[in-house]
Amino acid sequence: MPPRGPNTDHVGRNPLPQPALLVHDLVRTLDGDGRRVLDGVSLTASPGHRIGLIGENGVGKSTLLRLPAEADEPDAGSVTRPPAPGFLRRETPYDTDATVADVLDDALREAGPGEQRNSHWR
Repeated sequence: MPPRGPNTDHVGRNPLPQPALLVHDLVRTLDGDGRRVLDGVSLTASPGHRIGLIGENGVGKSTLLRLPAEADEPDAGSVTRPPAPGFLRRETPYDTDATVADVLDDALREAGPGEQRNSHWR
């Protein structure tokens, strides 16, 4: 009988897919001015992939990324998180002499053992 584990199919082969990050119908209104920055936003992030958002200032990019990381709470909607999602904060506690590689190394270390890769950006 083939070996079986938590990430294998019913006959012990073909790894089963890992849980994705699922964001459904998020709504978030800013406390200070009551402006709605997210209104019905949904997304799926597959395991092993990273997400980056590009857009104008003040449109909700940071808010959208903070909600799945549990750094903020939505007013409505749902977030289903994988066991250990990574999150690189925009405001970092690094000295001015820190390199981009230092910041990325820390982010990958926080993401867990499966996420750390060789530092090809050095």
